[in-house]
Amino acid sequence: MEGRRARGPGLKGALVAGVLAIVFVSALAVHKQRTLESVAQDKLALLADRHSTFRNLFQASFYFYFKDQFLPGVQKHMSETAGLERVQVLTRSGGILFDSVSPAKFEPDPNSPDSHQTRYGEKQILEHLSAENPSVFVQGFKVRILMPAGPYAILYTFGTGRLRDHLAAWLALGVLAALFLGMGMHYLRRLGPVSGLGQAFRRLWGLRLKFLVTILAVNGITGAIVYVTLSEYQARDLAERIEKESLLFSQFSSDRIVQDFSNYFYFYYRDRFLPAVKSILATDENLVLVRIISNRTRAVLFDSEQESSGSTPAPSAAREQLSEEEEALLMSRGVITRTQDHAGRKQLLVTRVYRNENGEPLFLVDFGFNYLSLERSVSSIRRRILLDLMPSMAIGLLIGMLFAQLVISPLRRLVAALRRVTEGDYESTLHIRRSDELGELAQAFNAMTSELRKKQELKKYLSDTTYRQIMAHQGAEGDARIGGKRVAATVLFSDI
Repeated sequence: MEGRRARGPGLKGALVAGVLAIVFVSALAVHKQRTLESVAQDKLALLADRHSTFRNLFQASFYFYFKDQFLPGVQKHMSETAGLERVQVLTRSGGILFDSVSPAKFEPDPNSPDSHQTRYGEKQILEHLSAENPSVFVQGFKVRILMPAGPYAILYTFGTGRLRDHLAAWLALGVLAALFLGMGMHYLRRLGPVSGLGQAFRRLWGLRLKFLVTILAVNGITGAIVYVTLSEYQARDLAERIEKESLLFSQFSSDRIVQDFSNYFYFYYRDRFLPAVKSILATDENLVLVRIISNRTRAVLFDSEQESSGSTPAPSAAREQLSEEEEALLMSRGVITRTQDHAGRKQLLVTRVYRNENGEPLFLVDFGFNYLSLERSVSSIRRRILLDLMPSMAIGLLIGMLFAQLVISPLRRLVAALRRVTEGDYESTLHIRRSDELGELAQAFNAMTSELRKKQELKKYLSDTTYRQIMAHQGAEGDARIGGKRVAATVLFSDI
């Protein structure tokens, strides 16, 4: 007869795990809200300086220099403002004048400056359009700040993707920890009074928990390797693509820049040259620098990052000198690329040689490309990889738990049956229909209990001396054995 199975955590363990998970999720929600409020205050302080710049840009160039000045200025403003994902200009009546997500849709008509193509739909934003003070809105993982701008209002949207990734990772770890703690508390309760924490831990650190911890570790290591490998591969692939596109862009833009420089720089600097350069800067989101250098003096004739507010800028100091190897490579190939740190960020600098009709080098044109699109794309790819890995890791953990149950459940039944045998119950049997090693172990246990039952039955009818003789010579030829044997014998009955 098979005894009762060792019961698992059951309902109480599940309740403990559920309560712990709820507490942990609530703590994460509070942490998220406080972090977003702190981020909102930081972004509000950041906009205190940058909002006026964007407002002046909108008022000065939105209607009449939309493509030439306004769009390049918006891109530059967003790239210089950490975390800024979206800029929207709203009218006090709720109309959308501009949206950086789809700027072409909101190109204005100078003949009807008050027209707008669509209306803003969120009620909480509409209720604050007439406010004279900034309004902060925190929703999901977005921080939005509504800043007044005269007859308009500008809505800035900041993303917190890194916070979302961290919370997702902590949530997964917290739920697993709550599950393990719930199971651990159940087993500690079942242990009863034990001599010391070390003994309690040794009894708790059973095969089931070892299985789960091992599987979790294997899943975590495998997921980390896949995550890092895919992220690095995608980042390297995107970086190579950006560098190739940057080379092609500089090749087709250098002649145009030098021609505009020759035709308009000295006489139409503000009217024609600067708009032409800004239109080129707006063509590529990674392009942040255009610089023209005299090949003879190596003086910087124009620098888009240090453009003068006057009519025509004067040449600045000479640019840093190239090494002899870089100089020889530049003159032989006409182009060189190198990376540098610029304002704390990695920048790709492409230098091209502009030659006249006789092949003489006249100017050097520097193009500076940042990796802003790479950082944004890699961040999105990492989030997608992480979200794709989490279900597979959860499935792997579930499969590991099921496998652990398949292995440990028969062992627990065997341990319970062995305890009953040590207490003198030789009627215990195991009904485990398996063809693996656990099935063989169950068959061996059943054979053992069968032999014990026979020996126990035999001891009821024989003396201890006879029983020991039979057991000592059991199986020997010609000696007594259990079950007896047929022999030819003569029996003499005599009366004395």
